[in-house]
Amino acid sequence: MHIEDYRQNDYQQLVLAVLSHSDKSNIELTFNEYSNHGFANTMFDIQDLENQDNYINNGRRNIVSVSMWFLALEAYINAICKVTCVIKQLNIDEIINKEISGRIVFLIEELEYNKFNIQKTGIFNRVNEFRKFRNEIFHDRHSGDEIKFKNTLFSSKPNRGSQIDVFQSLKIFLEIASLFRYSIPGLDLMPNIAIGNEKQIKFAKLDQVYSRFLAPYFQRVLIKRSLKTKLDLSFTLYELKPSTIFNLGQIVIMMKIKQDEKYNISNLEKTNLGEELYKLIFNSEFSTVAESFITDELRNITK
Repeated sequence: MHIEDYRQNDYQQLVLAVLSHSDKSNIELTFNEYSNHGFANTMFDIQDLENQDNYINNGRRNIVSVSMWFLALEAYINAICKVTCVIKQLNIDEIINKEISGRIVFLIEELEYNKFNIQKTGIFNRVNEFRKFRNEIFHDRHSGDEIKFKNTLFSSKPNRGSQIDVFQSLKIFLEIASLFRYSIPGLDLMPNIAIGNEKQIKFAKLDQVYSRFLAPYFQRVLIKRSLKTKLDLSFTLYELKPSTIFNLGQIVIMMKIKQDEKYNISNLEKTNLGEELYKLIFNSEFSTVAESFITDELRNITK
């Protein structure tokens, strides 16, 4: 087999299955995977701040972390949009091309919730600023001028973000995830975060992981560093009741727990094949990254 063949392996794939419309494709819950990547990178960003010796480390992965939380946000909204379109027999292509706030409005209206009560929470303003911050990073549009954010604490220079931008991103995603977590009767759509060690693995809901681990961990590190933050790490999540457009048991979460035989592999000896190659490049003629950017012409000038 080729490694490309494993792209078709749906082992442990989490999906929403609409039992009343079995002719429709299952809807992948990719937001769960993105949330786990976001969690891991956020944890590492805090570790960067905790143990750096000679400077305040703003997080080596903060741009990756912010990106993962935005991906999780979009995928979360899109999954519920897709299942709503299946039930109401709407064209998902017309919905999926809306800005993210437009998709949220679509859900609120189609799931028959009170739009004005949700607007009072200010979530639309925060989501829009999250989108603006993310776009500045993704499209590398920042040219030096400070960007004003009125409803969030995102960095005015997006490419110079820190752990605060990561937590601001995570908080906004948690608000949206909490808002619609029970929108489908009988289901809890809050992402499941895998926590484990070499012997076992457990799952916990993201809001619990945040309140019991990520936020307290970050606060302890700030205290250790004699630092404060203007970002309120605690908040009350607004949860909507199940939507009446769905029937209980009509939609279920499914996961394939047995891998197809053709994808099975044998256990191989644990190795570290990259270590020798890494040492080779590390010990090569360029002793520092800075030196590798200096041209021969500049070296001749400075001699």
